[in-house]
Amino acid sequence: MTDGTDATGTPEPQPSGLFDTWLNLYFAPRQAFEAIVSRPRILVPLLLSLALVLVFILTWVHHLDPVEFAKTQLQDQGVWDKIPPEARQAQVQGRAWFTTHLLWIFAPVITLLSFLIEAGYFLVAARFFYGTATRFKQIFSLTIWANLAIQVISIPLVLITLFLKGDWNVDPGEAFQVSVAALMDKGETARWLWALGGSLDLFSFWLIAMLSIGLGVAMRKKATAAAWPVIIAWAIIVAIKVGFTAMMS
Repeated sequence: MTDGTDATGTPEPQPSGLFDTWLNLYFAPRQAFEAIVSRPRILVPLLLSLALVLVFILTWVHHLDPVEFAKTQLQDQGVWDKIPPEARQAQVQGRAWFTTHLLWIFAPVITLLSFLIEAGYFLVAARFFYGTATRFKQIFSLTIWANLAIQVISIPLVLITLFLKGDWNVDPGEAFQVSVAALMDKGETARWLWALGGSLDLFSFWLIAMLSIGLGVAMRKKATAAAWPVIIAWAIIVAIKVGFTAMMS
């Protein structure tokens, strides 16, 4: 159509700039996702997201004591005592080397793969369970934008918290606690319960809400109806995380 309406006579969303789209994700998310779905843009938000991840990794690793961090992680995961004493140094040095030399490469790659997997999963759900004709580019774009909106807030908060604490060896995932785990004593709590509490966090719920709104727009459904694939995916990830932690304990 050329008169600003779609085939049903409904006014089409007006194109918005990248900054307007990003800002609307916080204050008018449905309007933002309408613009994203009508004109899916991938390259710029994807590069911004990967750049944020890379900046975080480089900043964190620059201040980190990789050997101390590797040892602490092995202890927190409950595997330190299971490693033969003669092999502990090699384990620590191997993890430390990976953190300082390869993590800055792997983190952006894993981020990209996670976006692709998320989008592929949501596309399957949209087409086969909801029977919609949603395109992959639309799903991929809204997935990137939703995650980017969270990253822009969460990554600076984690860096600021690490700076203020003066301890960069803290697990970044636990540095800025907005989860049930913040109410727990890590030393007195079972590892699997700590992992569960850490998964019940504000940023995860915020991302679930954002993705649900975006999928709802893409599938022309209410956000509550579109939320099920998102909630199921999150629940599976949490179950795997908690189950793995329990097995390692």
